Amino acid sequence: MYGAGTWGLPGGHLETGEAMKDAAARELAEETGLSAKEFNFSNIVNYGNGEKHYLQIGFVAENVDGEPVLKEPHRCEEWRWFKLSELPQELFPPHIKQIDNFLQKINFIDA
Repeated sequence: MYGAGTWGLPGGHLETGEAMKDAAARELAEETGLSAKEFNFSNIVNYGNGEKHYLQIGFVAENVDGEPVLKEPHRCEEWRWFKLSELPQELFPPHIKQIDNFLQKINFIDA
């Protein structure tokens, strides 16, 4: 499976007609069981790996309630909180630029 052995952010695809913040809230709940009071836009990364091409749209979940729960064990092994200064080296490739953009306060990269 693509990304096996790496750490990533919750996320997924938009449903037809779905608002982006609604998708962020849905994916967060579906994958982790968490909910948040607010989702603020962070950045967009134009990402392609040769086989697929995606626009990665990042939101920051604010005022998150609960602790992460493994809701999709067939797709993910574990959820864990990390300090931004102590992120693991094994990050999911499409999310590396999103995290870098967040840390550098960059809202767009056309990779």
